[in-house]
Amino acid sequence: MHNNFKRSKLNTAIGAAILSMSALPMLADAGTTGLYSIDGVSGFDDPLIINTSVGAVKVFGSMSSITNNGTIESSEAALSYYGDLDGELVNNGDIFAFGSSSTTVGAVGVATSGNITNTGSITLKADSLIYVEALRGDDAYAIGIGADIIAGDITVEAGAEVEAAAYSAYFASVAGIYADSTITGSIINDGEIIAEASASSAYAAGISAENGDITGTIINRGTIEGFAEGVLSAEALGIYAGNDISGNITN
Repeated sequence: MHNNFKRSKLNTAIGAAILSMSALPMLADAGTTGLYSIDGVSGFDDPLIINTSVGAVKVFGSMSSITNNGTIESSEAALSYYGDLDGELVNNGDIFAFGSSSTTVGAVGVATSGNITNTGSITLKADSLIYVEALRGDDAYAIGIGADIIAGDITVEAGAEVEAAAYSAYFASVAGIYADSTITGSIINDGEIIAEASASSAYAAGISAENGDITGTIINRGTIEGFAEGVLSAEALGIYAGNDISGNITN
């Protein structure tokens, strides 16, 4: 069985996770620099530094720098950018997202409703972690890092890990790093990028450019893996592009 119908729904994990969160009045001011909320409490800081354990972090508009030295943990979406990620995100700690539902469930570690632009970057420092898990839904979707277009740089240092997992009785789709469109930037992995799916029909990809090309650079000196276990069908890929892979892939 071809799995495109499952891959094409992975972006719903990002959309559902962001749109299901409570809309805030500050959305009208999304162009403001440094506007954010943590656990529903808004603030202005740029750079934003997190040193403790917190719930959902939401960023509105442009943010030049976020550093997580603690733990961000939430259901559905842990760290969400309402717009583009156009600055730097440095993770020295842990980012967790857990979703559970009896119907459709999606969970995302770092989500943008726009792009990771060419000025944007995500760095997972040594021993840091992004872990996402979606379970028990009819359809379960999990994404470690997700955006429409990835034009910036993502670096996973040695000892760091991005892991996404989904478990369902019916369908499960998972990607460690996910672009709904294209990947034109760079992904450098010295750690682990893992996607795991288990369901009646299961799909997992370590890195996915769902509906476009990979024209950027992927350098893997660590592990990029997809694991899929399915009763009816299963597909597991390390790197996937909906169209062409014409960039520089070094393994």
